Amino acid sequence: MTSIACEFETELGKLVVYGTIIGTLYNRKPFAEKELQNCISDCIIIYEENPNLIIVGDLNTAFLEIDKEDFKINKSTTDSLINLFEKLDLMNSTMNIKENIDHIIIPKLFENRLKETNTFIPKRSKKDNHHSVFINISNPQFC
Repeated sequence: MTSIACEFETELGKLVVYGTIIGTLYNRKPFAEKELQNCISDCIIIYEENPNLIIVGDLNTAFLEIDKEDFKINKSTTDSLINLFEKLDLMNSTMNIKENIDHIIIPKLFENRLKETNTFIPKRSKKDNHHSVFINISNPQFC
């Protein structure tokens, strides 16, 4: 299993957090493709029940052009995820973090509440491709 989802009651309403890894086993086929398809299918089903979907995890893809060649990003995976985000009215809040393949995808309705996006543990070496990323979403009651 490479994914899990939980629904949380929060000050922002009920949020579903879907955690996933796409491309385990170093993007070897058929594993990476199956994980991608499972992610897409899961997210569509979850979104139909609760559109307050947040996707977090190691997507093994970068969205900045500068990173795509360095990380040997699979364009098909990136395009499939971008299409999913558009279809489900989501935005990639961490897409502008350089040298990053770990992402937090949030509903576009939270875009104006997004206060901060950053890393709290940077990658440890040039060979490492994982940052620990976070976002800060403000609650309108406390603004």
